[in-house]
This record gives sequence, structure tokens and C-alpha cells, in this order.
Amino acid sequence: MGQVSAALRGWVDGALDEAAVGARQAADPKAEVALLTSRATTFERLGNWAEAATLREASLLLDPGHFDARVGVIRALTRQLAQLSARAFQAHRQSRDHALVASVRAAQLSGLDHLEALVTRADTFRTFTARGTGGADIDFLQELTFFAGLPGGGRTAEETDLHGERGAALLRIMPRIAPKDHPSDMIYVEAAVAGLPPPEKYAWVERLILGTASLPGAQARTTRYIGYARRAQRTPGDEFGAFATLLARLDASGSAEVRAAVADVRRQEAARPKTPAPSPKLVWQGVGDLGLRPLRLVQADDGRPVDPPTGIVSAGPGVDVVWGRGTVYVMKAKGQVRPVWSAPGATLIQGAVYDGRYVWAVAHPPQEWPRVLVIDPTAGTVWSATPPDGLPEGDPRAVKGPASYQIKVAPIGPGRACVVGSFGQTWVGVAALDSGAGRVAVKVIHEAREAQVQNDATQLARTTVDFVPQFVHTIRGRLRDDGGAETRVLIGRGWPLPGNGTMNSGLVGRPLVVDPDRGSVAVLRDFSSLPAGLRGGDWVAAADGTAYGVRPTALLPGPHSWEFARMTADDLTWKSVGPARSVALTEQSFATVVAARVHADRFHYILHVTGPDPDAPGSPNTRYEFWSVALDGTGARRSLPNVTRGLIPNSGLHTSSHYGVVVSGGDAGLYPILTRDPN
Repeated sequence: MGQVSAALRGWVDGALDEAAVGARQAADPKAEVALLTSRATTFERLGNWAEAATLREASLLLDPGHFDARVGVIRALTRQLAQLSARAFQAHRQSRDHALVASVRAAQLSGLDHLEALVTRADTFRTFTARGTGGADIDFLQELTFFAGLPGGGRTAEETDLHGERGAALLRIMPRIAPKDHPSDMIYVEAAVAGLPPPEKYAWVERLILGTASLPGAQARTTRYIGYARRAQRTPGDEFGAFATLLARLDASGSAEVRAAVADVRRQEAARPKTPAPSPKLVWQGVGDLGLRPLRLVQADDGRPVDPPTGIVSAGPGVDVVWGRGTVYVMKAKGQVRPVWSAPGATLIQGAVYDGRYVWAVAHPPQEWPRVLVIDPTAGTVWSATPPDGLPEGDPRAVKGPASYQIKVAPIGPGRACVVGSFGQTWVGVAALDSGAGRVAVKVIHEAREAQVQNDATQLARTTVDFVPQFVHTIRGRLRDDGGAETRVLIGRGWPLPGNGTMNSGLVGRPLVVDPDRGSVAVLRDFSSLPAGLRGGDWVAAADGTAYGVRPTALLPGPHSWEFARMTADDLTWKSVGPARSVALTEQSFATVVAARVHADRFHYILHVTGPDPDAPGSPNTRYEFWSVALDGTGARRSLPNVTRGLIPNSGLHTSSHYGVVVSGGDAGLYPILTRDPN
């Protein structure tokens, strides 16, 4: 590239000299690089990654050895690939979109060229191995792996060519980084073999191993590379036969270290269990035969069974609102439901909340923009807010559904709610039901259009940065003179939708605070002082205007306790009110909260724990723990024994006036979990 850039500068200088009238001042390459970099940063904030990559590549023509500029190109191409991959799910294999494949091919090969340049130039390679790229190379390679693993039919000729070009480039790169024991070389291997049938996959790994066999540490590296290939995404074909062929060919190589690695692998294979593991079943550990029973519902009119529901919310004494795919029900008699709203197709219904009179929910019809539902559980009436009612919508060319538009709702009062959505830019609105007019009006009070930029600390204090809402909770403070209470809405800022920015992890610990009455928006600092185990918003729940949460008292992993805290709108500060667990986690354990809910004056939460279970020696190292603590910070206890397998709480906890606290997960959808207290 150095020769190309010098020739280009010479040609441009000559053309400008001919066009100039009088003496021409020579251009300053450093100033031009700074200008191109500034413009690229602007396009990145707007989410135009293709243009940003082009500008950064232009700056490299002026300064080919600029390490950070080349890393910047790789980051921009990574986000461009993420945008293309999101489209590819819908369009590629069904329509054989050749233009899309050409765009993917150009972005992938350009990124690989820049990555190869980083490790083949002596000056930039020293920087690459000394301080790395801050994960830019790994993020890029993961996007290659993602696109290679898209579902669909057999590979086209274009895809086959793309696999070959990608594998050849990585075979040139790997010998350079192999002696350095790159900490994430697994991603390099996976990026090369993802989507390949076993014979091609192992043939590539063989070339890699033999190409690095003369480098120091060949035995350990060979064992590692073989293991990476075994864990790579499975594709149709004879996996065992191709694997055995690889070992035989490596065993016949002239490298003693490679042969020693093959012997190690064969010993590991011989130690594997020869009988298949039993099918997973729902198993409780610790309390006899106690187990979960799925929630079975029937139609109130004729007793016909209802498909497994996916969510439930208490809507006043003796009333629940239940939903499944495409249908909303009201349940007034335990176990008996009546449908009040339905939609054709596989409509997904999410996040229902009760405002004291109405239930608010979000419906995502397939290939349509989502809508907000308002349900009167007493009368069985349902209203919906759509774009004509003020609900914002995104680019009509974008893919529809939850993957491209996320909405969350928090009740403010009867018939009134705060609604937050993101379709690549975030908006905050206040929705109000006019039951007489039969409509729900949405007024947008805030917009955040700036794309997230990884590691940009200046974005943390700005309210204008786009995000996907993690949680939306209403909290209240002291009473006002008019008898009302100061109301604030906490909005958790998560990472952007795919293709709409590079995640800035610092935003997670700094939610927005919205005054829905005045329309003001601010950033709340230090929402979580220990975010290491609290990456999502599932550790927070709200009830009666107070937010509650559980968090570790020390950085994870390590021996630590968990505390229970609460927050109101008076001072917007977490205050510890007591222990959240009756025992501390061990030094070897790591835990995250996957769901939380307040019910019957107790805070209920589920911990996903990795590490030994002191109450059940020899049990699996991964488990779910169900805990609850009184709202005054006393009586922390297990709600049920640990779940070691069979049930994954994939959608959180729910509350029911008939069943108490309900966990969603498993084939049956909903499982009441407080049918018996083991303590």
C-alpha cells in the first residue's frame, strides 16, 4: 500500500500543479488524515459504517503504517457486516441475493486484508502483539463466523468461493500470531471453518497445524487447534470419520510434537463416556419429590385446552391477564380463560404491566411494526396504539419484528404509561388512553439518535445516544401539595440493535431518568456500583413506586455476599436494606441475576450460578437458584431447591393473582413456583 499511496499522491500533486494558477501550497498529509478521520467518526455516530470504512481506508493511503487507522477500518467493516448479516437472515438463501453476497464478500475480504496487514508489517505487528486491537479483530472474526452459519439450503458457488478466500487469508495470518499464543486464536479457527462440512473443516485444520508445526509450542498448540475444530459449529456430514482421518494424517507427519499432540487427543477421546447421556428431565435437588407442575389452562366456555401460555400478569384481585403466541386472555376463574384479543400468524406478545386498572403489553406481528395494546380486564376491551396514534416507526425497508424494534412500557397511572422504543434510534413517549374516543395517543418527549461508539467515555453523560431499553420502571417520591407524588421513570440503556453502532458497555450502568410530567430527561450516574455480575436489567423490579434490586457486595468471581437494595424518586440513590441471600457464594462461583419480581411483599429473583453447590456435593456446576427476601430486608431464603437441569427461565418471572409467582421456561411455558415453601 505504501507504493500505491506514494504513486497516488504523486499523480494528484501533478494534476493539481497543472490546474493551479501560480504557486500552489503543498498539501499536508497529516492534516488530511485528521480531516478524513473526523469525517469517518461523524459517519460512525450516524451508523453509516460503509462510508466510515471508506473514509478510514482513504486515510490509510496517506499513512499506510497508521495502526489505529487500520483498526478503525476493521471496526467499521465489522458493523457493516452486522447490518448485512441481519438482512441476510431474511433474504439471502431464499432469494439467492447475489448483490448481498457481493457486499458481504467485499467487506469480509477487505477486513481480512487489513488484519493481514496488521500482522505482516513489522511495525504494526509489534503494536498488535503488545497491546492488541482492543478486540476489534475478534469482533470482526465473529461476524465472519456468524454469516457463515446462517441457516438455509446448500452453499452457492459464491459462498463456496467466499469460504475458500477467507480460509486462505487466515492460513496466511495464523503462522504470524501462533508463536505469540494469541488469547483468542479460537475465534480465528472458528472464522475459517464455520459452515464447512467436516472433511473441508478438518482439511483446513490439518494445513494450519502442519504450517505451524516448526514453531515453538507446537504440541500444545496442535492439541488446542484440534479441540477448536471439534467445538466448531456442526454441519452435515461424517464428523467422526473426518476427525479420525485428520488424526491419522497428523500421526503420519514428520513432526514429533504434532504426533505427541495426537496421542494426547486420542487419550482424551478414549476417556469420553461411551454411552449417551440420558435425556434432560425436570429435576429438583434437595427436597424429596418436590417439582414444578406446568400451568394448564382451558377455555372457560367449552373446556378446550389452551396452547401453552408464555406470560401472565396479575390484574387486580382474582383477575389475571394471560398471553400466548398471538392471543391475549383474561382469567377470572382459576385455570379458565377467555380470549379478548388475537392476531393472525406468529405474533409475539411481550412485557405486560398493570397500571391499577388496565394492562399494557407490546405485540410484534410478523413482518409488521409492533403495536402497544391496552387491555381492560374487567370489560374485556382492547385498544391498540399504532403509528397513526403517534407510535414512531422505523425505515419501512428494515426487517420487521422484535429483532429490529424493541419496545418496553412502564405504568404511570390508570390509563397512562411511559413507552420506550428503539428501531436504530431510541424514543421516549407518554401514552394516554382515551376510552371514550377509543384510542391511545402517544406523545414523544425525547429522542436519542446518536449511534453508540465503543469505549467513547464522552457518550456516557449524554442523553442523545441510541440504545435498546433493558428495563423501564416507575418510581415515586414524596407527596406534592396537590396530593400527587413526584414520579420518575428509570430507563435502562442497553446495547444497540445489530448494525446500529458499536456497543458502549459503560451505558449499562447509567440509565436515563425521565420526568413524564415535565418531559425532562437526565442521566443517572452510578446506578450499579458493581456491574460485573449485572450486565442485564433483570436484577431490578419495581412495585408501588419503589425500585428494588439485588447485587453482589464484591467483584465477581470470588467469595461474596449479595445485598438487597431499594430506590425511590426522592434521592435516586440505592440504599442497602439487608442481605439478599442467607449464604455467601464460594470463591469458585460466578452468578448473574436472570429474573426478578415483587409479589406479596417479597422480592423474588433467580440466580444463574456457575460453581460448586455446597448443599449438594457432586451436583452439576451450573444451576439456577430461586431466592426471595422480604421488602424490609429480612428473611432471605430459598423459595425452592436448586434447578440443576431441565428448566431454563428464558423469559423471567411473572405474578398471578391465582398462582403467585410464576416462572416461564420449558416446553409447557409457565410453571408456578411457590406452591410449597421448603423452609
